[in-house]
Amino acid sequence: MPIFAFYCLAFSHCCCYKPVFGCGLWFQGWQR
Repeated sequence: MPIFAFYCLAFSHCCCYKPVFGCGLWFQGWQR
């Protein structure tokens, strides 16, 4: 999924490696 790849590259600091705070919760919501 290109969107997931884009967000992983753009927000990897909080979404891909360290799911924390709003960014992590938001990304987890998308995964589910």
